[in-house]
Parts: sequence; C-alpha cells; structure tokens
Amino acid sequence: MLRCTVVLLAAAVAAAAFAEEAPALVHLRVWAAEVELDPESSDGLSEIEELGGSPVMSADEVDKFISRLFGAGRARLLGDVSTFALHGRESAVRCVCEVPLPTAKLVGGVHTRDVTFRPVGLTAKILPRLIVGGDLVEMDVDIEVSYTAGRGEWDAPVEATCRLNTSVAVPCGKAVLNGGAVSYETVDTGDDEPAVASRHARQVIIAVFADVVDFAE
Repeated sequence: MLRCTVVLLAAAVAAAAFAEEAPALVHLRVWAAEVELDPESSDGLSEIEELGGSPVMSADEVDKFISRLFGAGRARLLGDVSTFALHGRESAVRCVCEVPLPTAKLVGGVHTRDVTFRPVGLTAKILPRLIVGGDLVEMDVDIEVSYTAGRGEWDAPVEATCRLNTSVAVPCGKAVLNGGAVSYETVDTGDDEPAVASRHARQVIIAVFADVVDFAE
C-alpha cells in the first residue's frame, strides 16, 4: 500500500490565503484502488453502487468503502495522496517507489531470469476552480497509476498503467469516483508475445476529493 501526504505550503502562500482578495486554498486527496468486478460488467460504476459505494462520497465513506472491499478480498489500495492547491492554480503530487520485478527471457533456447527495478505508484496534477459561490469545486485532473497486475509468461509480473485525464465537479467536502473502461500498458517479459493484463475482471477505481480550507476553524 502506498500512502503519503505532501503539503506544498510555503509561508508566503499561507499569508496570502488570509488576505482579503487571495484565492481560496483547496485540500485535495486522491485514492486509487484495483477492484474486482464482474468480468461481464460493462459499467464499473454501476457495480460499485451495488457493492455499497456511490459516485459521490465523503472522504470517510471512501475510506470505509475501500476498507470493506479490501477486507472481503475484492480490492487493493494502489495509492492514497493528499496535497493543497490555490483556486485556479495547478498542484502536482507524486508518490512513487521502485520495486524489484523478476523478468524472464529466452536466450539461445535457455530460460534466464533477472530482476529489474520499476517505478510503481501514483502521480496527479489537479487544477481546482471554485464555482457556484464556492459550494462546488471544478477540477481538471490528470492522474496516472502504475502497478503490477497479475502474472505473465514464466510467472513474471505484468506491469500495468492506468491514466485518467478529465474534468469533474464535486461538492465541497466530497469525493467523486471515476472508473469503468481502463487502458493498460504492459512490459515485455521477454517472449515474442508479451503477456496482456486483464482489463475486465479487475478495474482501477480513482476517487478525487476536494474541500476548501477554512482558516477560521
């Protein structure tokens, strides 16, 4: 499980937030989880509702939803990051580590094995804008999740990448869930036909939370 909190808040930014004409400060949080869904399902979010989730939830509800699926063996958390951004300004956060992945190759008719280090984790770029008197936060989001997804030839792990690039709007203090069709990229394990990760049985669900920071509290 990857979990980190990155707070990019300099003293000058904090002082500006208190100024009368300063842009609002928005707290942002992103979850990414791989969830086991019905292989025949064409709409991941419909099944999320059947599992007790909702397209819009509070941060606590997202935590409980993912924990419940994790406890049932139907989900694994791929990333959980937090950051802050000023209204109308993009914030970027990256929580990535390198993990050793065994690789297999066929050289001269002989199977050889090696270990390579690959980056896995979550990167996010989010630009929030307050609308409707500050009750809604509109966001341009660009999120990429890299992780291992099952096994390929010679039992070597398959690397997969999921990317979400969209614009969403969410009530302040809420998270919006995105899921469904997911594109994957795979790493060649050395065979002439590299293994392909399944894109149906397990899907990546990404939740994006936004709330305006109230310095009076």
